[in-house]
Amino acid sequence: MIAEVAETVVDDVGRRRFTRGDGLRLVVAVGIVVLGGAIASHGLPEWEDDVFRSVNTWPDALYPVLWPVMQLGNLWVATAVAVAAGVVLRSVRVAVVLGLVPITAWMVAKGVKDLVNRGRPSGLVADAHLRGTPEGGLGYVSGHSAVAFALAAALAAHLRPSVRRLAIALAVLVAVARVFVGVHLPLDVIGGAAAGLLVGEAARGVELLLTRHHRPPAVAPATDH
Repeated sequence: MIAEVAETVVDDVGRRRFTRGDGLRLVVAVGIVVLGGAIASHGLPEWEDDVFRSVNTWPDALYPVLWPVMQLGNLWVATAVAVAAGVVLRSVRVAVVLGLVPITAWMVAKGVKDLVNRGRPSGLVADAHLRGTPEGGLGYVSGHSAVAFALAAALAAHLRPSVRRLAIALAVLVAVARVFVGVHLPLDVIGGAAAGLLVGEAARGVELLLTRHHRPPAVAPATDH
């Protein structure tokens, strides 16, 4: 059963390389987190308020559809998915690295929250429409977005292109859903996505180092004398 799942979703070609594009994404992600935090620390820009209201006022009928997807940003759900992915990939090292990705992303998000110290929409937007269980604490960055994007980024190199696109699309939906339910502003989820990408790419780097360290030495072909 595991072999059948792996054959469907896993891409064995080129998954052990850290490319120039990966490095560029890291640089861009850092810039987004820093710039977004600088903007968020000074309040709520008008454009962000407009975007929030646009998404937050979508029909309530979307809530039952988006709620299950949003759980991919939940720390424990994401951890379960990460460990399951390691099982499918048949690697204890990959399972351990992937299993640590959600908690690392959550901790990074918490650290950024404390630095930026911006509230949630309920304290910044007078008529924010809240759906589901109210959430307190700080807003920038979104922990759900960070966890979802970290998981997608860490898994991306292992997945076939079609499944990779699905993983990224689900992470985007998690971010959008957090704005829709009224617990985060647009910059919160954008910054969370960038922070998650940082964690995911870092996890891939660790995975590459561990894989190379445990790779058996090449055996030179025998020669006739």
